[in-house]
Amino acid sequence: NGKFTVLPLRGIIYSGGFHFTSYIITPGKEVWYHDGMVTKRRCIKKGHLTDFTEDSLKTRVEKNSSGKSVEWQAVVVLYSKK
Repeated sequence: NGKFTVLPLRGIIYSGGFHFTSYIITPGKEVWYHDGMVTKRRCIKKGHLTDFTEDSLKTRVEKNSSGKSVEWQAVVVLYSKK
Protein backbone atom coordinates (compact mmCIF):
# COMPACT_ATOMS: atom_id res chain seq x y z
CA ASN A 1 0.00 0.00 0.00
CA GLY A 2 3.07 2.27 -0.02
CA LYS A 3 2.67 3.32 3.62
CA PHE A 4 5.37 3.00 6.21
CA THR A 5 5.67 3.78 9.89
CA VAL A 6 8.65 5.37 11.59
CA LEU A 7 9.16 3.89 15.05
CA PRO A 8 11.20 5.97 17.50
CA LEU A 9 14.22 4.42 19.18
CA ARG A 10 13.52 3.77 22.87
CA GLY A 11 16.41 1.62 24.07
CA ILE A 12 19.52 -0.39 23.32
CA ILE A 13 20.76 -3.41 25.26
CA TYR A 14 24.50 -4.08 25.20
CA SER A 15 26.50 -7.21 25.95
CA GLY A 16 30.04 -7.15 27.31
CA GLY A 17 31.95 -7.87 30.47
CA PHE A 18 29.83 -10.99 31.12
CA HIS A 19 26.61 -9.05 31.70
CA PHE A 20 24.25 -6.57 30.05
CA THR A 21 23.89 -2.80 30.20
CA SER A 22 21.44 -0.49 28.49
CA TYR A 23 20.70 2.93 27.10
CA ILE A 24 17.15 4.13 27.68
CA ILE A 25 15.93 6.83 25.29
CA THR A 26 13.08 9.08 26.41
CA PRO A 27 10.43 10.55 24.09
CA GLY A 28 12.45 13.80 24.35
CA LYS A 29 15.48 11.87 23.00
CA GLU A 30 17.47 12.05 26.23
CA VAL A 31 19.83 9.08 26.59
CA TRP A 32 20.18 7.44 30.00
CA TYR A 33 22.71 4.73 30.91
CA HIS A 34 21.91 1.81 33.22
CA ASP A 35 24.21 -0.92 34.53
CA GLY A 36 22.67 -2.73 37.49
CA MET A 37 26.07 -3.87 38.74
CA VAL A 38 27.53 -0.35 38.74
CA THR A 39 24.65 2.14 38.95
CA LYS A 40 22.29 -0.14 40.90
CA ARG A 41 18.81 1.42 40.65
CA ARG A 42 20.01 4.72 39.22
CA CYS A 43 20.31 5.79 35.61
CA ILE A 44 22.97 8.26 34.49
CA LYS A 45 22.17 10.85 31.85
CA LYS A 46 24.59 10.47 28.92
CA GLY A 47 23.27 13.25 26.71
CA HIS A 48 20.88 13.80 23.83
CA LEU A 49 20.42 11.28 21.02
CA THR A 50 21.81 13.83 18.56
CA ASP A 51 25.11 13.72 20.53
CA PHE A 52 25.71 10.15 19.33
CA THR A 53 26.70 8.73 15.96
CA GLU A 54 25.18 5.53 14.65
CA ASP A 55 28.53 3.77 15.16
CA SER A 56 28.86 5.02 18.73
CA LEU A 57 25.46 3.49 19.52
CA LYS A 58 26.42 0.12 18.01
CA THR A 59 29.65 -0.28 19.97
CA ARG A 60 30.87 1.63 22.99
CA VAL A 61 33.54 1.37 25.67
CA GLU A 62 32.71 1.78 29.36
CA LYS A 63 34.43 0.77 32.57
CA ASN A 64 33.01 -2.27 34.35
CA SER A 65 32.48 -2.64 38.11
CA SER A 66 36.20 -3.38 38.64
CA GLY A 67 37.29 -0.31 36.65
CA LYS A 68 38.46 -2.22 33.57
CA SER A 69 37.51 -0.84 30.13
CA VAL A 70 35.12 -3.18 28.33
CA GLU A 71 33.81 -3.02 24.76
CA TRP A 72 30.04 -3.29 24.68
CA GLN A 73 28.19 -4.49 21.57
CA ALA A 74 24.54 -3.64 20.90
CA VAL A 75 22.57 -6.90 20.89
CA VAL A 76 18.95 -5.68 21.12
CA VAL A 77 17.39 -2.46 19.83
CA LEU A 78 13.98 -1.39 21.13
CA TYR A 79 11.45 0.72 19.24
CA SER A 80 7.91 1.74 20.18
CA LYS A 81 4.83 3.21 18.64
CA LYS A 82 4.32 6.90 19.30
